[in-house]
Amino acid sequence: DVYGLGAVLYELLTGKPPYSGSGKSATLRAVRRDGPAPVRTREPHAPPELAAVCERAMARRPADRFPTALALRDEIARFQTGTLVETYRYTPPELL
Repeated sequence: DVYGLGAVLYELLTGKPPYSGSGKSATLRAVRRDGPAPVRTREPHAPPELAAVCERAMARRPADRFPTALALRDEIARFQTGTLVETYRYTPPELL
């Protein structure tokens, strides 16, 4: 499940789960009602490319997520090898 992998990546990047509540019911309400806080809001030092990958993996609408776990893996591999990450919108200075 791409969303679940995105949630794992979120916790790796921020050190916190994407959702929390005082109990299961509160956490489930947060999942249904709100999206998680943006990765870079919770951890400003997270690589922006991985933050974009994570946020796409956890998109509210399934159609906006990576189509498969392999596509998510490929995007992370691009980051690891220094290749441009397709999900991230680079600024002109970053491209230089």
